[in-house]
Amino acid sequence: MPKIKYDIITIGGATRDFFIATKKGVILDKKDLIMEKFLSFKLGTKIYVQNLQSSLGGGACNTAVGFSKLGLKTSIKICLNKGEEGEWIRRKLKEKKVDVNQVMNINKEISGFSFIIIDKTIKSKEHIIFS
Repeated sequence: MPKIKYDIITIGGATRDFFIATKKGVILDKKDLIMEKFLSFKLGTKIYVQNLQSSLGGGACNTAVGFSKLGLKTSIKICLNKGEEGEWIRRKLKEKKVDVNQVMNINKEISGFSFIIIDKTIKSKEHIIFS
C-alpha cells in the first residue's frame, strides 16, 4: 500500500467551540494591581442569548484548517471520542479538506469543547472562555 504524503501534519488540541453572544453582562472595574475588570451577571437570573454558534477550535484544528485553505495537503493527529462531539469535529475537518486518518479514538474521555462568552455591550474583542 503506498504511503500518503502530506505537506503538513498538525498535532495537538481539538475542540468544538460554542460562541454565546449576549448584552446582559455588567463590567465591574476594580482599580487595583491584581484584578482589573470583570464581566458579571446577576446571580439567579435567566440570561437571554442573542446568538449561539459553534465552530472548530483548538490549536491543531485551527492550524490544519488554515493550511488546508492555503492549498496544502494537510492531515491532523488528535484524540477524539466516538461520541457526538468527536464525530462533529471529524465531519467539520473533512468538510475543510483535512485528512482525519491519523485521528486516535478514545472511549473513556470526552472530546474537547469550550464555551466562549461574548458580551456585545463591550466595545473591545474581550471574551471569557470556559474550557
